[in-house]
Amino acid sequence: MIMWIAALLLVAATVGIGYRQGAIRASFTFIGLLVAAVLAIPFGPMFAWIFPLIGFKSPLAPKFGAPVIAFFAVSLVFKGIAAFVHRKVEYHYRYHRDDASRAVWEVMMKRVGACVGALNGLVYFVVFALLVSVFGYTTIQIGGNESNSTTLSFLGKSADDLKATQMDKVVAPFNPAPTNYFDTADTLGLLYHNRNLIDRVGNYPIFAAMAQQPIYKTLGADKELQTLIKNKGSFEEIMANPTVSEVVSNTDLVKIVLEMDVLDFKEFLETGVSPKFSQEKLLGRWRYDLAESIRLNKALKPDVAASTWFRVKNELVERFDDSVFTAFHDNTAKFMITTNMDGRASPMYNLPPVRLPNGRVVTNSAPRWAMTNALSSATGKWSGSAPNYLITLNSRDGAATVEGTLAKDSLSFQVAGKALAFKRMAD
Repeated sequence: MIMWIAALLLVAATVGIGYRQGAIRASFTFIGLLVAAVLAIPFGPMFAWIFPLIGFKSPLAPKFGAPVIAFFAVSLVFKGIAAFVHRKVEYHYRYHRDDASRAVWEVMMKRVGACVGALNGLVYFVVFALLVSVFGYTTIQIGGNESNSTTLSFLGKSADDLKATQMDKVVAPFNPAPTNYFDTADTLGLLYHNRNLIDRVGNYPIFAAMAQQPIYKTLGADKELQTLIKNKGSFEEIMANPTVSEVVSNTDLVKIVLEMDVLDFKEFLETGVSPKFSQEKLLGRWRYDLAESIRLNKALKPDVAASTWFRVKNELVERFDDSVFTAFHDNTAKFMITTNMDGRASPMYNLPPVRLPNGRVVTNSAPRWAMTNALSSATGKWSGSAPNYLITLNSRDGAATVEGTLAKDSLSFQVAGKALAFKRMAD
């Protein structure tokens, strides 16, 4: 009923306005509306500067708001021309024609104006239906028709009514929104109705690289936000969260989302595999593989003394347990050792007391690990292609460039005199 009520109100209002203004102004308005509808998208960028001035920092605001401003700006130009022409014609009939001719002219102008006004109402309704079609589509995806927000609820219910009355088929040929917009809306709907998939977002190569920035780390640390997500909080509640508002308004997140391959991202959410990024085998997270690391180090140092091998093995088992190597799509890399082992020197292994021939008892100790210099977590860059890569790690101990080898789902490289192996972690 919303769309029918809107249609009746718009047509009734424009018929009344057309009757009052007359045929000339109503006709110019009709022509202006048609021209404005054609030029709204091309002229939209000319009005993008308005939104930063009034406090809208999001790139979405000028993208959707500027064409609306352009539409009304062009139509106002034609209204101004209409007022000028109407005044000239009215002046002629008032001062240069007899009263009978002027009376007939005035009646004719009002009646024709009412008829043309109905056409204006039709154009206004199509514009209104287009706005509902574009914004209502996203609103439905994020549950807006059941929202407590008056605006979202109205848009959602209007979009449902637009489809129910089959008016969506009427406005579909004029819909200016690009395909990418609807793909993005579908992806938002997928995440909104399947909250368990949100944990997978951070593993998508583009977002995985962004997650290293402090401002994005606050999203995962915000307990209130995580509770909202897990308890299926509404879209407006999530967007009202201070952390989300800060990220959306003060970062390039929206711009990045608009520019990325949304269909590839959606495929990743559904299957865990990105067709776009899966071609680069190194991308993703790699967890430390103890058994393979021990095998590689045995091959690296086959003649090492038993006592030395004992310390090497202890270090491989204890220090690197749960360490993770991550390769990002922007060719950055990160090697993370667990916090309790990061930069930690070798602990001492207490040996049993030894009694010397002279009767003296000596308490001895030896390094439990192979070395006392502590390997630290590091960030850096990677380059190359499968199966051979160059990985540069910059830690507090300095920079080191190592050669990495990729074989199926196994990655290995040597650092600080030890060979480390990793297995790909599932997304």
